Amino acid sequence: MLAFALVSLLAAPFAAAQTIADLVRANPQLTRAAAAISANPQWAAAGPYTLLVPTDGALGNAAGLGSFLANAAIDHRTTGYAYAIDTTGTHRLIFDNYTPGNPNPEIHVRFGTGEVRTTSQQQASNGWLYTLNGPIPPESRALATLEAIGATSFVSAVRSAGLATYVDGIRGFTILAPDNDAFTAARATIAALTPDQVRAVLLYHIIPTEILVSTQLGPRSLTTSLTGATIPMTLGTDPKEGHTVITLNGQGRITLADSFAVGGNVHLLNTVLVPANLPSGAVAIPPITGGGAVPPVVVTTTVAAATTTTTTASAATTTAARPTQAATNSAVGAAAGSLSAFIGGLLALVAF
Repeated sequence: MLAFALVSLLAAPFAAAQTIADLVRANPQLTRAAAAISANPQWAAAGPYTLLVPTDGALGNAAGLGSFLANAAIDHRTTGYAYAIDTTGTHRLIFDNYTPGNPNPEIHVRFGTGEVRTTSQQQASNGWLYTLNGPIPPESRALATLEAIGATSFVSAVRSAGLATYVDGIRGFTILAPDNDAFTAARATIAALTPDQVRAVLLYHIIPTEILVSTQLGPRSLTTSLTGATIPMTLGTDPKEGHTVITLNGQGRITLADSFAVGGNVHLLNTVLVPANLPSGAVAIPPITGGGAVPPVVVTTTVAAATTTTTTASAATTTAARPTQAATNSAVGAAAGSLSAFIGGLLALVAF
């Protein structure tokens, strides 16, 4: 009996990896998620997937999504900043890992206007499971999202220009919204415009047929809701901090990226963008369209053996080197061979 227990204990680390569903079922902090396993067969399917789910305590009585399942394996060891969409094609997130490679990573997950932190991460045979310290908020319509992130002046202007129904009705859009400080700085310029020209300026900030996430921005021209007007987008380097900056229309910079709204995405700008040739006549409200498709997931990783780590409040920024998959497989194979030989000898000894 003692020998059997010892053999089982030694063999356990080399048992088949568990699926995401198995990990949820075994976690005492995920009883509410475990109750939903039968309704979510993908949690046990081949994958790869990434499941993000609030713990029982974090979920509480808050409204929102009970879980988020992405059609990709997001590996925190190698992922710094990633965009993903859930398997229903209706919800998006930004996975922002401040310390990739750290065994105790600081990972911020943003859904629309809400942000939560991961509290643990487990690798499964079919992907990754991340627990969250807060509920997953549902996405809001465009105007509510804009108000929540500090673009209330832009929203007021949109309503005054008769564009509220259009902005909340289009799908597949990107809005480049000036923040309140930008509107304050441009007050004199806006005051000198006719009502139709103000409407034109507001339409110039809307990309009606593309959902652009920050990971996809690059040098190109963007087609706006203002007929015939495009926004040139360029990349450069910040002279003080040295990081890459995105410049729009030669002046505006994105100060807050990726606030997902129902059917689209919103970025905050530090400048009111004014088209080169403002119309002198009437500016019609465009028809509401279905817009562009939701961008696909941009994260792919290789699923390996099951591992578990737990996030702490550590703010460490060191990055550990990750061995290659070939090196990992070789090491595991060698260890398994040694274990098999040891177990064989142990069984022979017990039989004797």
